[in-house]
Parts: sequence; structure tokens; C-alpha cells
Amino acid sequence: MNPSRITLGTAQLGMKYGIANRSGRPSFDEAKKILHFAVENGVNSLDTAPVYGESEDVIGEFLESENLESQILITTKLPSLTSRKVELSSVPQVVSVELERSLRRLKVDSVWNYLVHDYRDVENYGEVLVESLSEHRASGRVKHIGVSVYTPEEAEVVLTFPSFDTIQFPFNLFDHRFARSGVLEKLKKKGFTTFARSAFLQGLFFLNPEELPLALSKVHEHLINLRKMAVETGLSVEELALGYLKEQKSIDSVVIGVDTLEQLERNLTIFNRVSLSDQVIKKVEDLFSDIEEDIIDPRRWR
Repeated sequence: MNPSRITLGTAQLGMKYGIANRSGRPSFDEAKKILHFAVENGVNSLDTAPVYGESEDVIGEFLESENLESQILITTKLPSLTSRKVELSSVPQVVSVELERSLRRLKVDSVWNYLVHDYRDVENYGEVLVESLSEHRASGRVKHIGVSVYTPEEAEVVLTFPSFDTIQFPFNLFDHRFARSGVLEKLKKKGFTTFARSAFLQGLFFLNPEELPLALSKVHEHLINLRKMAVETGLSVEELALGYLKEQKSIDSVVIGVDTLEQLERNLTIFNRVSLSDQVIKKVEDLFSDIEEDIIDPRRWR
């Protein structure tokens, strides 16, 4: 079983998430409805992490109540070792403890995909970390192991470790670096399963260009251009954003988070229906070809 073209991102189900989030975190009942609708409509892949508040717990309760443990491909993540200054000798034990905690919260015996959440861990713990993750794959606790990255340069380093076979990275209307750099093509040639996140740049695309916080003033012109493009093509911003990702054949699954059931219904409908012409795709790539990292990397929005 392979992941569906859409992976439901569940950060919003465990905490308030995203710059354009106006509705806050959904209730447990609302979260279950969101998960149920996703599964009923062909989504078999969920993305979570321990740092997403109660997200893993919510998924665990849902899977148990619906008896769906064997039908859903779960991606969860190893919390940062670097930020906790974990000693190299302690890495295997810490990885084991963290994985067991996630499995317990998710109420499953194994997960489909286990990602290193903090790329710095790959640089700081290298082979010791990779070997520990590989042992858990050999034991059947995880099926695939990989890394969540921010830049093509980080992805190039991930490629130097033959044990990794999954990767998650940002890709959207404003951020085509992974395609332009050629690293996405390399990942596919090596057999990686590729997950693209930040489809809407954490909701940035939906902000009013005239009401931007000071830290995001640089994005004003790009948001104006995006709205102009939507008018010219007769497509909504959502249709452009999802359509652009749908046309990327090297992306196996697009991670999309939602705050409400209505958002999920709309996003799935758009993704299944939308088709962008080569002309529109070229226009996106020309118009938004070189947007600075202060805009496309949410870590720099502070």
C-alpha cells in the first residue's frame, strides 16, 4: 500500500497552527469527523508528531474507535535530540523511548514512516542515529525511515545515507527550490517516497496583502501578484496552490492540514478536480521564481 496523493496533516488537530488560523483547534468530536471524512474519501496517509500537542492521541483514539489501525499509513517524527543536547551514547535509548511513546499514544504496534523531525540531528548524530532507526525498521516497529528538511542542501546530505527512504520538504507556489535544484529528481531516482508540505505556506497565501504584520511586509508584492494571477486564470488561490502541487509528478503525497471539516471537503474536491495547463505552471515558475528565504521559510517570520 502506498500513500494517497493527499496526506492529512494533523498539527491543527492537536494545537492551534498556521498564521491564517482563525478558528483555533477543533474539538475532539470535530477532529474525529475530519479524520473520518478523510478516510472515507480516499486519504490513507496521516502526518503527525509529538510536538503537535495532542495530535497523536487524537489519531490513536480515532483509529481504535474505528478499528482502522491496519488501513492507515502513519508518519510520525522523532523529537529533536539536538535541542535537548542528547549525548551520542544515549541516542539509541532515547530513540527507543520516543518511538515507544508515539506508538502508545497512537495505539498501534508500528508506524509506516518515522522521520527525524530536526535535520540538525542528522548532522550531529549521523550514523549512530541512522543505525538506531534502521534497527527499529528491522524489528518491524517502523516500515520506512527518513528526514524532515527545509532546504535542498539538507536533502543532499540525506541522500548520502543509504538507509533513508522517505523525505518531507516544503514545496508551494512561492517555493520551487527542490525541483529547480535537481535534488527532487535525485531523490526519486534513489527510490525515496516524497512528501511535500507547506502547500499554502502555513496559510500565508490567504492573508490580506494590506493587513500584513511588519515581519511579513516583504511578501506584499508577491501576494498582490498571486491575486492578479488568480483573476487572470479564473482560478482561486486554493486551486492554483493545489493544482501546482498536483502536477508535480516527483511528489508522491502532498501534506495538507485543515482547521475544519469544510476546509477538508473543499481541499479534496479542488485537488481531485483541478488541472493546471503547462502555460499556467510556467507562469507560476516565472513569476515566483526567486522569492527570498525570509518569505518562504516560516522559521524566519519572527
